[in-house]
Amino acid sequence: MNNLIISAILASVLAGCGGGDSTPEGYWQGVSSPGYNRTTGYNVSMLILENGDTWAVYEGVPPSFPQWPFGGLYGTTTASGNAFSGSGGAIGTTVKTPLILTPGSYSGTFSAKSMIAVTTSTGTTIEARYQPGYDEPALLADVAGTFSGAGSALVSPLQAGISITVDSSGAFTVPFAIACGGSGRLTPRASGKNVFDVTVTVGVGCKLSRLYTFTGSAYYDRAARRLVLVAADSDKSTGLMYIGRN
Repeated sequence: MNNLIISAILASVLAGCGGGDSTPEGYWQGVSSPGYNRTTGYNVSMLILENGDTWAVYEGVPPSFPQWPFGGLYGTTTASGNAFSGSGGAIGTTVKTPLILTPGSYSGTFSAKSMIAVTTSTGTTIEARYQPGYDEPALLADVAGTFSGAGSALVSPLQAGISITVDSSGAFTVPFAIACGGSGRLTPRASGKNVFDVTVTVGVGCKLSRLYTFTGSAYYDRAARRLVLVAADSDKSTGLMYIGRN
């Protein structure tokens, strides 16, 4: 009986020390080497959700293209021990080409809520640190207002000077410069983390073959007043990326 009591106490202590929290879930920031479709690296923002959904955005570095989302990755991540892998692919765009998603994969290692290292099937490597702001709740009051930044979607190449206005309910407008305009909504994720679920419909203002609806995620960095948003269509052939500050 005493042994059983001691075992129960030890299990409780280990759980309290984070023994059950060994996953790559979180918001990570770091650098890539090299970046997608170029030889120099990017700053990287990477989001791995509790269900394994994964997004990363490669951002231009100062002084040339700060806050420009030049590409990234998407996928579904599974972990075993301190290793993980994912299937999905690469996101690519430039100032001359539209946003395209290309099938691929990635894998890596992590230390929970500390460090992560990723290698993609395109040869990009990422090293990043955990951002504790992920553990705070997502608040619509934080993102209400106008963001100014850069983005790309569907047939629209990467462009700067893009403004998106979010109202108090999380609804926002997409300007005509991004895939002929449209609308979307940010909804605090049910996980209670600092993540917004995103739904966006574009193609409203021009003669595309149809409207396109994208779903994805957004993260708001309170200290930097910075919104990172990425979403894709249901068959993962195209999507939308945006980085802006309010």
